[in-house]
Amino acid sequence: MRTVKEALSLKRFMLRSEVLKLYRNYMKIGRLIEELNKDAGSSKELRKEWVDWVRCEFRLRKDVDDELTIKTLIGHGTRQLDELERSVRIANS
Repeated sequence: MRTVKEALSLKRFMLRSEVLKLYRNYMKIGRLIEELNKDAGSSKELRKEWVDWVRCEFRLRKDVDDELTIKTLIGHGTRQLDELERSVRIANS
């Protein structure tokens, strides 16, 4: 028997969409890392490790309910993503 899920408020829906956008962007960086390491021969292993790490980090925080904490985590994640993307692009040049 399925349980009925509680409807999300607009604020929660918007926060959830921001988290999903951040998750997708982290996965895109994984593809950039894979392209960078194609010559190394272990790009598939590196990509799998990256995907596993990202999934683990997001799962660790999936039960956070406080709106302020979620916004803070999104902010930290966005800044780290920007820094990582700059580093990967510099290494790719």
